[in-house]
Amino acid sequence: MKPSTRTACFMVFLATLLFVERTLATEFQFHTPQLSEPVSTPSVHPDDGRDDRPWENCTNLLETIAEATSMFELCALMNAKPFTMCMNCAEMYGSGIGIFYQLTTNTTDPASRLCRHQFFSSTKVSIVDKTFTHIQDLWTSASCDGCFQNPVVGQGNHTVRNETLMFNKKLDAMNKCINQSESQSQNMTDLCVTCEQPYRDLNNFYDSLVQKSKDGNICFDMVDAMNATRFLWSSHLCSVHHYQNTPSIVVAGIVGILVILFYAGAATIINPLNTELVQPKRLLRRRSRYGSASPGNSSPRAMRS
Repeated sequence: MKPSTRTACFMVFLATLLFVERTLATEFQFHTPQLSEPVSTPSVHPDDGRDDRPWENCTNLLETIAEATSMFELCALMNAKPFTMCMNCAEMYGSGIGIFYQLTTNTTDPASRLCRHQFFSSTKVSIVDKTFTHIQDLWTSASCDGCFQNPVVGQGNHTVRNETLMFNKKLDAMNKCINQSESQSQNMTDLCVTCEQPYRDLNNFYDSLVQKSKDGNICFDMVDAMNATRFLWSSHLCSVHHYQNTPSIVVAGIVGILVILFYAGAATIINPLNTELVQPKRLLRRRSRYGSASPGNSSPRAMRS
């Protein structure tokens, strides 16, 4: 083959190759979307497969439950001593237990029914149920509802009972009196005398609450505060009865002295009488033994017989 013919064939082959390459590139660009272009996906209908959005709602609810219950438990630990959990943690407890009541009582919301089944019925050990039971046991074991007019079952303003307010008022007066007395005087007797009336008011009011309570369950905030106040009072060697019953002690002392004087005087009077009564008995024995002879005229012979 001539060189010119070979050159012409080669040029035709290159042209054909370029044409085919451009054609394939055009088809590939037409059928393959670019990365910057949105890719459409078929919509998912309830009948086509499973929808995971309700389970996502349950996951969000789990996070809310975890946050609410953990906040209450933290508050309870921080108010364990002195015990003030009932008054200081009511809002956190209401938030946590409110979710539980809404979850268990709402039967109209499909999402609530789905989450309730997932939390309480799907496994043998329900962590959610045990978590709510735990915080509820903390609250009820301390009789915290006794601090409020109505039981705490959700969020909102929780009205404190008048008895609780009155007890806290008397407790503040007692603590203020003790602090002032300790700062002004080192004599414990002065403290006992000065703070006797505030202590008696607080103690008597607390005893009246115990008597009025049907089951004896008093809000543990007040129980712990009263126990601590009584321990503080006794640690200062104070005794209400010592100062309160001084006239009774004086009367009892006088009665005791009178009893001692009575028995001492009776003993002094009775002893001579006993001596006079014994002498005639001795004389009668001697007369019955020796006849009518007198003790002064008795001879040794008679005595020997």
